[in-house]
Amino acid sequence: MTVGTGAARLARARALLDVGRPRAARREITAFLAQEPHHHEALCLLARAEGSLRDGPAMLDAAGRAVEADPGHQYGHIMLATANLRLEDWPAARAAALEAIRLGPDEWLPHTILAWAELRLIHPLTALRTAARAVRLAPQEAGAHYMRGTLLDTVGLHRKARRSYRHTLAIDPQHSAALVRLARLEILRNRLPAAAAHLSAVLSASPTDPAARTQLDRLLQSGLGGSALEAVWIAGALGLFTMYPWMWPAVALAPALWCVRAARTWRALAPGLRTYARQLLHTSRTRVALLAACVLTAVTLTVCGSLQDPGATVPAWLLLPIAAHALTLLAAVTVPAITTRRTAAPRSTTAPPRPTGRTAEWGVRRAAAGAMFAFGLWMLLDPPSWASGHTPGIAAAAATLAGIRVLMRPPEDPQ
Repeated sequence: MTVGTGAARLARARALLDVGRPRAARREITAFLAQEPHHHEALCLLARAEGSLRDGPAMLDAAGRAVEADPGHQYGHIMLATANLRLEDWPAARAAALEAIRLGPDEWLPHTILAWAELRLIHPLTALRTAARAVRLAPQEAGAHYMRGTLLDTVGLHRKARRSYRHTLAIDPQHSAALVRLARLEILRNRLPAAAAHLSAVLSASPTDPAARTQLDRLLQSGLGGSALEAVWIAGALGLFTMYPWMWPAVALAPALWCVRAARTWRALAPGLRTYARQLLHTSRTRVALLAACVLTAVTLTVCGSLQDPGATVPAWLLLPIAAHALTLLAAVTVPAITTRRTAAPRSTTAPPRPTGRTAEWGVRRAAAGAMFAFGLWMLLDPPSWASGHTPGIAAAAATLAGIRVLMRPPEDPQ
């Protein structure tokens, strides 16, 4: 093999890796290494290809051979540190990253790898400082901001993580991983229209992106579905007090706000995602039926409440529609989430799990928050003898609001 032929083969392998074809790139690199088994650049490209194929041991082997071929070259140590990170050998990853930094202290990438190794070694402050140093070294590099954002996201500093993701998107507006991560954080904040816009941008360019489709499921099931249950709960709870005329606008407020949010989220979805949402609604007939039952019991509670006399004792039979409302809501939030996703391409084996259990968990939290809301309202409008007086009433209201705030915080999902 001539020098020109070998260089052309490596150039093809590099181009194949850039367009996401690691298997074809590996074939080119393997053919090249058959002639030159100790070529440092080829071994680094092979490690990169094996990493794209999620083969950690093969990546570690190729990176180790690259370091042996040229110990003074920084990129081999970067590949070695990355391979050790994937194999969860944190001390080895830290040692390789430190060596890469020694060989090239002005490069940002080994600093981010070192930051992750320090985090896994339970050194969070060192990890955050190292990630910040990587950003200072390359303020115009989208990858540096993104990696710092993922680190901040992992340790729970969501506000700073959102800022880093936005810096990433300011440099590279099409950075799909940052868009998906930012959408996930917007769902956590219950900002569903913003999350829908981010996911639409990703899935319009890559319809089978597994991380984006997982967050889309979470948006539709936990976000819109969970907020619908919340609106039904609040409307039913307030409906018990429609014997007071001024309560009627309050009953309609939660469903009206949900309709506004759902309309804004629907407009933010791309046309193809709207079709997927309709299919999900069609395949989720059990969920829809249970939600309809919750709406029916909420309407029943509202009608029964309007028929009561404000000064009369609450009749015992009113417990029946209250129990029916609670039971139907409990059934709605505990039914397993629909796991069949109808897409044109099969789901990737490396995709993260669908948020089935966490959807139910968020629904249970919302139901419990609605129950506490109803209890607090009942305490304020018709307090029992033990809660009479200003101090117990204020304490009960404060405890109820604090409990609602905790329960309404959506659960984290695996990152």
